[in-house]
Order: sequence, then C-alpha cells, then structure tokens
Amino acid sequence: MSTIPSELLWLGDFVELGPASFRMGAAEDDRFATASERPVREISIGHRFAMGVFPVTVAQWRFEKEGSYPVVDFSWNDIDGWLKEAADKSGLPLRLPSEAEWEFAARAGRSGGFPMGDSIGPTEANFLHDDGKQRIGLGGRTPRGCYPPNGFGLEDMLGNVAEWVADTWSPDLSALPADGRPHLAADAGLRVVRSAGWDALPRLLRLSARHPLPADRRQDNLGFRLACDLP
Repeated sequence: MSTIPSELLWLGDFVELGPASFRMGAAEDDRFATASERPVREISIGHRFAMGVFPVTVAQWRFEKEGSYPVVDFSWNDIDGWLKEAADKSGLPLRLPSEAEWEFAARAGRSGGFPMGDSIGPTEANFLHDDGKQRIGLGGRTPRGCYPPNGFGLEDMLGNVAEWVADTWSPDLSALPADGRPHLAADAGLRVVRSAGWDALPRLLRLSARHPLPADRRQDNLGFRLACDLP
C-alpha cells in the first residue's frame, strides 16, 4: 500500500521511491563525461521518499490544481521561499530532491548514459539539437504527457527543463553523502542543476550530467520538481 499522503495530491502525482542502492556517476566509457561526474559512488538511500512525476507547473506554482507546462524563470532562492509556503499549506516537509535522489530516480535501474543506452532521440525527450548541432527539437517547453515515462513512471527527467536540486555545488562526487542526502556546504553561492532543458544538446541530458549555477540565477529552461520524505 502506498504511503504517499493525500495532502500531496493537490501538487500533482507522485511516485514512492527507496530505500535502494545504486551506482552514481558517469561510466568509464562515457566520452562526454567530465571530472565533475566522477568518481563513481556507491549510494545507499536508506529512506523512503516521494518524487513528483512531472516538474512543478506554472499553475502549481500559483497553488492552483490544474496545469501542464513546467514553471521556469525562478532561482534556487525563489524556490526555497516557495517551498516554505507550500509546506505550510500542505503540512508536509516539501523539499527539493537531493542530487543522489534525483539521479537514482532518473536512472530507474539503468546504468548507461541514457535510459535506453548510449543515445537519446527526439521522441524520448524534449531537446533542441543533435550532437551535430542540427535542430531536431521543438524549440520550447512542452506540457506533461508528450514523452514516455521512465521505468519508475517519472516524466521528463531528461529534457524539457533542467532541474534545481537541493545540493550545494562540489567539483566532483567525492563529497556527496553515501546515504543519498544532499551535500550542503557552508558556501552556498553555487547550487547544482541536473539534466538540461528544451534548448540543449543530447550530451547535456545524460543521466550523470551535472552543472553549477548561482543560487540567484533565473533561466527560461530551468525548473524543479518536488520531493518529500515518507514515513
């Protein structure tokens, strides 16, 4: 039986994840991997948590029930304030997922660069250019339901919008907690963004791809999805 609280339903559909273990980081044969995606870490998530099936939408940002396009143009700092208000309204400890939780959810049991192996196509995710920089995408955000969910039932984990996570930036994976909780450093000027948005190249959508951005940055390709600890 699901332990997802009914109070979460007004903020969209959620899936229940964890506890679980997985290997985090880029495979040795990933030619697009950077030093920030290594070393590969054995992560053991010891807690249960819920994650939003789709990024938070424009309507949900306004605390309305209906809506299908992901919200963008809000900084990590903006979102932190919104989460406090959403937690007050719901009575639940709503938060951003940790970087490890995000990658675990995105991988859904896969170990390659992408969910289906070493490549990704325009029928699988919303991105703009192929690796030859030829335009093959739509050139803007898409609503929920345009692309197939991953093995956990989560939509648009890759493409459409890049996603803020809870962690402060670290130059590689060695500092990340092995229990799947966020890495939180004293200097929080840079935060972590996972995947990439509708205007990206495929290499930026890889399951291990991670990027630093200032916590006050706002972009038209950058959103977030919700997480919540479960009993």
